[in-house]
Amino acid sequence: MLGDSHAAVFKKPLLQRCRGGIRVISVSGATASGMKNPNSSTNALKIFKSQIERKKWKRIIFYLGEVDVGFVIWFRAEKYGLSIEKSAQEALESYLSVISHAKLASNAEIAVLSVPWPTIRDGHQMGEVANLRSKIKASYSERKNLTLNFNADLKSNSVPREFTYIDFDPCVCDESGELSVGLYNRNPADHHYDYDVFSLILFNNAALREFIAGGNV
Repeated sequence: MLGDSHAAVFKKPLLQRCRGGIRVISVSGATASGMKNPNSSTNALKIFKSQIERKKWKRIIFYLGEVDVGFVIWFRAEKYGLSIEKSAQEALESYLSVISHAKLASNAEIAVLSVPWPTIRDGHQMGEVANLRSKIKASYSERKNLTLNFNADLKSNSVPREFTYIDFDPCVCDESGELSVGLYNRNPADHHYDYDVFSLILFNNAALREFIAGGNV
């Protein structure tokens, strides 16, 4: 399992009890956009490549993108005068590039998880991440819609590359199409999902359970 700070949910005992177990490499602040930059501040590309090449993996799960759809894509568009579509496409291509490298370098089966939905509502500035992201102009609705569009593009690009795409979008929303209240973290300064609630959603997902059961993840 290679991902940003959101991947830490896979360290929950409930998920570690899945047949086969999961080795979690979680790099806080890692971005899909940064996967093309070997000198990024998080050093995520080097860390991930090192893990991919250090042993023979049978299966690898990727869980990145929240930082991109929630901040980086918007920031880069404003800074460089790009359209949101162009900025998002660059992030997607960067992400697909490192996933493709992982498949070629390891010959492992690849699973890609859908990007988490935003939890930082308009005007909310409690916590370091929320305060940083307040610098962009995008509304909550715009960030949510970008997340859904990014996930749709990630899915359509995963299939022809023979990546297993696991979609959690239908699992995290309520009947009105909004993020389920229970997934908001009980700590208002924490932008991650509530791990107790989300780990149960992950555990009950048949596609994910089947992929993990293949072993050596």
